[in-house]
Amino acid sequence: MPYGKKGVVKVSVFFLFLFVLGAGHVFAHQEKDTWTGFLIDEHCFLEKANDPGSDARGCKLMEGCAKSGYGIAIKDGHDKYKFYYFDGKFFTNLKNLDGTGGQKTAYNFIVASTKETYLPVTVKGKLLKDRRKSTSNVNLAYEVIEVKSLAEATPHEAKDLPTAGAGPIKHESQSPHGQPSGHKTEKTQQHGQPEQQSEGQATKQHSK
Repeated sequence: MPYGKKGVVKVSVFFLFLFVLGAGHVFAHQEKDTWTGFLIDEHCFLEKANDPGSDARGCKLMEGCAKSGYGIAIKDGHDKYKFYYFDGKFFTNLKNLDGTGGQKTAYNFIVASTKETYLPVTVKGKLLKDRRKSTSNVNLAYEVIEVKSLAEATPHEAKDLPTAGAGPIKHESQSPHGQPSGHKTEKTQQHGQPEQQSEGQATKQHSK
């Protein structure tokens, strides 16, 4: 034996280390094969990329939206989201329900859901190597998730996602000073009361 007993032991330990390292990498990768975000179609994601949870259930079920392809919008930084397509054939005719794989799973899930907006979901599956081109913009392509299971996210899983009324839409209803419109109205009414009295007094003095 050219390496001797010590050499054989060292080589064996080295390969054992590589095996454990590789197994650990695979295990870590499998742990990451779970995604939580908002279920949305690609067409609506392009329009609501900053607030995908606001997309309405009825909109998702429209034929044009279904044909654009379903996927998931995952939070990727502060108020930014990344879109992933689901696997399967895109719908071409909702009457025939000809979508397959993750596309059909998503459609059935939306139909069964009772939530109109802000529906967080958790997807378990596998990230595929190939990207799928956008049906709305030829210059875009997205990574694809092979869906194994799709379920409504638990409160713990969705803790970092906005809920109804907590997204950018809420901020648009506020006044420039940051106060809700209701507070502004009350302040106007309080100041309006003395003004109406002074006008009445002026009219009375004028009539005399």
